[in-house]
Amino acid sequence: MIPIIKTIREAFSRSGYLAFISAFSGILVLTLHNDYMPPFIIAWLLFWIIDFALRNWKISEDERKVRSLLFLFLGLNLVFLIGLFYSDNIHAGSVLFFRRLSLLVFPILLFSPGYEIKKRIDLLLKVFVAGIIAFIVFCFCYALYRSIIFRDGSWIFNPYDPVQPWLNYFYGQLLSIDQHPSYVAMYSLLGMFISLEFFSHKSLKGKVRLLWLITAVFLLVSLYFLSSRAAYLAVLIILPVFIWIKFKPRKFNLLVIFSLIVLLGLVSLLILKNQRVRIYFDKSIDPTILKDGRMEIWKSALKVVEKNPLFGAGIGDYYEALDKEFKQSGFTTGYYKDFNAHNQYLEILCMVGVFGFLLFLAILGLMIVFAVKDRNILYGAFIMMMLIFFSFESILSRFAGNAFFALFSFLLIHYKGSYSVGKTHSES
Repeated sequence: MIPIIKTIREAFSRSGYLAFISAFSGILVLTLHNDYMPPFIIAWLLFWIIDFALRNWKISEDERKVRSLLFLFLGLNLVFLIGLFYSDNIHAGSVLFFRRLSLLVFPILLFSPGYEIKKRIDLLLKVFVAGIIAFIVFCFCYALYRSIIFRDGSWIFNPYDPVQPWLNYFYGQLLSIDQHPSYVAMYSLLGMFISLEFFSHKSLKGKVRLLWLITAVFLLVSLYFLSSRAAYLAVLIILPVFIWIKFKPRKFNLLVIFSLIVLLGLVSLLILKNQRVRIYFDKSIDPTILKDGRMEIWKSALKVVEKNPLFGAGIGDYYEALDKEFKQSGFTTGYYKDFNAHNQYLEILCMVGVFGFLLFLAILGLMIVFAVKDRNILYGAFIMMMLIFFSFESILSRFAGNAFFALFSFLLIHYKGSYSVGKTHSES
């Protein structure tokens, strides 16, 4: 009996390691299928509490600044909770509130993540990249499997869905299987920046750096097939700046500028070749078919904001209020499909009004301050891509978006690899 008790004590004394294992597993599951992530979050939270208690509830000096961001996240969750109580539809509001619990849990877990996690952040970022690559490879393999059919005694390659022949198994929603392509594109985009970050570490062996470069290119190309226009815009805006800051030479020369222009041109050409983008330049297609309804959605969302400016419609009544505006404007597609605002800023305004919106902006503003102050280029790239995705999607309406945003908003603060522009990883 005594050896068992000793083993248990040793396990709890290494709770920081157990928290790391939970984080490692949770991040991997997030990329593969986020629906199975909650059990790992619960385990992570349990081991984090034990580890924090063994540390006598103390935080390090560099973690003190992160408390301000934690308090802002706690404040946003409090605003959502208050927005639940003045909603008529408490049930719908409760579902939305609990869907956003990762905005509460991850800030608590990661404002002071513990020694083991902080020491192995590189490994956590690598497992994230490995997970999203594995998922995308599986998506391509499954698309290939669905595209090969046996007909009239011979094998035929047909990548188009027989029920909806205008859809291709290798593009968009059909490629990402049961995951929303915008979220997969968001993960791929961050994975690309992480890969470029590791590629910039001159202390690594040449073959390892080449592998990271190939990984970055693969993830960049995958964005073409995922067909997320928000990701395309993020690439065009952020990638040249990221490359310039991370790899700019000691001397300002025309060759570097020319290389960046060529890179930007090649990426733009790749984007324009995408069928979801190319269709907008096809004059033979009726323009009314090309409308995805976003302008109608945003107009309706703004009407909800106008009627509930200070406190919003409440998180329980938000969808009902938006549906009402869809119906009044004649936007039947949005009404019958229960569209959200497709814009995170508008969605928060609709739900909890100006006060919640200002709190959300304060969160983003403080994150920018941290990135600039610490010269954390990877964190800055993450923030910028989130600002862009927030403009086109209600990212925080799904667990996949909440978990991703909250997780990396805090994890990347502790990442030391890019704190000083021009330093290698070994020098940081």
